Amino acid sequence: MVDIKCTVNKKDISKVLIKNLISLEVVDYDGTKADELSITLSNVIKRPLNDDKIKLWIDYNFYGTFLVDSTETNYLNLLTITATSANFSKTLKTKQNRNYKETSLHKIINKIAEEHKLKTKIDFEDINYENIIQEKESDLHFLNRLAEKYDAIFSIKNDTLLFLKRSENLPTFLIDLNDCFPWSIKHKSREKYQSCIATWRDTKYNKNKSVKIGDEEPILKIDGNYLSESEAMVIAKASLAKSKRGTIEGNLSKKGEYLSAGSHIQIINSKQDDGVYSLSIVTTTIDKDGFRVKVLLTN
Repeated sequence: MVDIKCTVNKKDISKVLIKNLISLEVVDYDGTKADELSITLSNVIKRPLNDDKIKLWIDYNFYGTFLVDSTETNYLNLLTITATSANFSKTLKTKQNRNYKETSLHKIINKIAEEHKLKTKIDFEDINYENIIQEKESDLHFLNRLAEKYDAIFSIKNDTLLFLKRSENLPTFLIDLNDCFPWSIKHKSREKYQSCIATWRDTKYNKNKSVKIGDEEPILKIDGNYLSESEAMVIAKASLAKSKRGTIEGNLSKKGEYLSAGSHIQIINSKQDDGVYSLSIVTTTIDKDGFRVKVLLTN
């Protein structure tokens, strides 16, 4: 039996929810797309208000904080509640014009987080800037652009702004493919570079210089004219790492257990695809067929 705990605006509604539950689905994304919650109940529960805050636990694992986005009743006498991650406030999506001078990546992240009343978790390298511009761009898009540029993991979950390295130190869940049905893993052809060169502009001597990661061929060349050697080095590392990913993708479905997007899974008993993969999307479902989890994975 699945244990479900649910609160609405800090009021525990677990017993009523379990008694009247038809289906529940949580979609957990590893990036900046807001996580989603959908609950369908017998239409005997008072309709919650938009922006009511829902917190959800399944089998004692915390699945997140959500704000009610819409509610719908129908001829089947059902009530469906949809909610999205409470972290993606409208202010995060408001376009801004800013000019950051003599600052750093960590200072920018902390400043934006403080403005939106978010905590921060940062383990990414700090990068100094003489000048960086945010023009007609929301804070959400601006931070996502920086994360994409540096190949960082950026997300906002449970009132915390995350800006993290892609590392092997993330949580890893063991998955036996004998326990999964259906499942599929697809390999795609893509050249994997073995080294990368990135150029940067030395303003003191008014000349272009370069940094290199790796020694073997083929070589990926990045001509970005970055403003510091440290930024060019981070870009080179990020570009080389990105070039080596994306050759494998797959999906699987299995009996329910706690899995979180952005984490890793180690697959065993696949015959030829055993290994460690990243979880891009995790969909958790509870309905008449039981407790199930589906994942989209990448290498």
